[in-house]
Amino acid sequence: MQATPFHRLKRSLRSPAIIVAEIVVIMLAGVAGTLLPQGSQVFRSGWFLGTVALAFASLLIVVMDQCRNLCRTRPRQFAPYGGLLIHVGLLLVIFAAALNALFGAQAVVDVMEGETLPPTSAAWAFQKPGAWVGPIRVNDSVMLESVDARRYPSGDLQNLTVRLSLAGANEGVPRREVIPVNQSVESSGVRLFVGSDYGPASLVEWSGPSAKTVRTAVLLKHESGTRFEGELAGPDGERAYLRAEVNPNGNRPARVEVRVMKESSLLFAGVVRIDEPLRLPSGGSLIVRGIPFWVRLHASRDPALWVIYLGFALVILGVTVRFAFLSGPRVEHGPVRASIPLTGDKKGVPVGVMLIALLCVLGLTSCKGVSRTQARQLVERYNTLVSEAYRRGDVKLVDSVVGPNEGRKLTGLIGVRLDMGISLDSKMLSLEVLDAKQTKDELRVRTRERWSYCDRRIGTGEQVGEKSEDAYEMNYFFKRLEKNWLVDRIEFAIPPKFEHPPATWAVAHSQMSGNNHEKSGKKEVATP
Repeated sequence: MQATPFHRLKRSLRSPAIIVAEIVVIMLAGVAGTLLPQGSQVFRSGWFLGTVALAFASLLIVVMDQCRNLCRTRPRQFAPYGGLLIHVGLLLVIFAAALNALFGAQAVVDVMEGETLPPTSAAWAFQKPGAWVGPIRVNDSVMLESVDARRYPSGDLQNLTVRLSLAGANEGVPRREVIPVNQSVESSGVRLFVGSDYGPASLVEWSGPSAKTVRTAVLLKHESGTRFEGELAGPDGERAYLRAEVNPNGNRPARVEVRVMKESSLLFAGVVRIDEPLRLPSGGSLIVRGIPFWVRLHASRDPALWVIYLGFALVILGVTVRFAFLSGPRVEHGPVRASIPLTGDKKGVPVGVMLIALLCVLGLTSCKGVSRTQARQLVERYNTLVSEAYRRGDVKLVDSVVGPNEGRKLTGLIGVRLDMGISLDSKMLSLEVLDAKQTKDELRVRTRERWSYCDRRIGTGEQVGEKSEDAYEMNYFFKRLEKNWLVDRIEFAIPPKFEHPPATWAVAHSQMSGNNHEKSGKKEVATP
């Protein structure tokens, strides 16, 4: 009997080759969506949605054949039913994802203590509605009453709890809800919950010399440990960088560390307390009026939430049944197998060989050394942050790129310059990676660089001394610490020749360590 087009399509969709191809494409899409900068677009692309639709069709055919086979044979063993539960669970997961994409919605907003969100969709800063529904709108006004946060001494988040006040248009007494992190509360069919994003906010009033005034709230984001940072544009082209340390027990900070820059000049570096006016050398004043906490509030409308929970539960139950009751010789019932063969056949795909090859490729990739492009990125990142640290007089900016040895050295050098009342304005003009050699936990990168630099007076920004432009070859020594390449030390590859002797650097270095090398801009240079 000749097979109809429907039966040929059905046979193709349930074949091991097609199913394996679907799994591989979905897996690669997941990797690309996670690693690429615009990875979220992968999951909305036509080829990905088409692959998911094919996978759903293949699963549906497998489930129908398994149900027909189990009803006909009625096996006394439980193991065959486990395969059916696994496939039904996967079907529900895909179906729930489709429902969420069409009818679900997500919204996010950052809200401060004492702030109230009106019952409108415009109250949310970011909306991501489904294809067939509108944006989220909560019928209650939502006020953030308080934020209670605790951190471990290491800086890791221990506990985060917020207190919300929900008031409807026709309600007399507001409803108060306490929401721990990753738990939710329902309001007019919308789930409200918080993640781990929170921090202090600086309420800043900044008056410039031109009589312009900026009044705004700067949300300080978590940087590392108990340190939170943010920045603010001033009324006359200035820029302020703010930092606050949060006590692990949750106490609100009483002061903010402030650095004010105008272009490449450092105008002020110091600590500002609440309601304490800061008079800037360039004119005007900056006042911190308060430091409340802020938290990122999420809203979600997901009609398929329980469907996906049920799907995952069936997958777990199916795996348990499949392997808990799989004993003795395995017996196949009917023409449909409950699983995909890993060895392939004459017409199938040798899946086992494919998996082994994939693992070998991944292993070779992970063992590959650092390329020159990667070495250049490491050096550029170090140069960018160290130059900005000298410009702002802020050594904490380099914490993510230097190890303990280089960190201690930079702390001393930048501190000495602050004591001298000067900052360094440096700019990299060119960078060429000449060589990159890697051992197990050490990387040495040799470069040829050209820099321009000059000293500037803190407060006025006026240039101190002459501006220089120099070229030299450097060796960077990186060490792998906690899976990151950090600079352990740097040194000249060949003796440098400078346009102007860096006398101020020599003084700073001799005061710090008493040896005969010093950094120029960020490099070690011989003391004249």
